[in-house]
Formats: sequence, C-alpha cells, structure tokens
Amino acid sequence: MVKGISRRVVVVKPSDTSSFEQAIFVIKDQNKKSNQLVQEAYKVAEQYMGTPRTKKYVRKRWTNKHMFMSAFFGAGSVSILWALSSIFSIPLF
Repeated sequence: MVKGISRRVVVVKPSDTSSFEQAIFVIKDQNKKSNQLVQEAYKVAEQYMGTPRTKKYVRKRWTNKHMFMSAFFGAGSVSILWALSSIFSIPLF
C-alpha cells in the first residue's frame, strides 16, 4: 500500500456481464469533466470488447484419415518392395 498518493479512477460496469465484471481506469491529472472521462472510458472498453485478440483454432495437421492412409500406403509400398525382391532375388539389405 502506498501512502500519500491520491488517484482518481473511473469504474465501468457494463450492462452485459458475460465478459467482465468491471473495468477500472486510473485517470491522469487533467482538467476534464467527469462526464467526458466516463464517456472516454466506455469508448476504450468497447474497443477492447470489439474483436478478440486470441489466435483462431488451427485444424490439426494429421487427422485419423491421414494417419490411416499413410499407414496403408506405407505398408503397401513395403510389401511391393518385398514381393519384387523375393521374385527377382534382389537383396534389399
């Protein structure tokens, strides 16, 4: 706790309380009317509420279908190589 310092604050309580309960703004030492301060605080709060700044959900790179297809084609290519090497007696290793 800091003693000897007096701060002016504006507390904004929105009518729609689904996002936040209240916003507290600390006011600089200016000679503005309280009505102007409250209007500016509401404007700033609305700007932050307008668009979310979070990253959108990115689809997973590999789905179950992709994993099944890669396993299927991988096993198929290994079996084809094994069959060709056994038919033509080519050592693979």
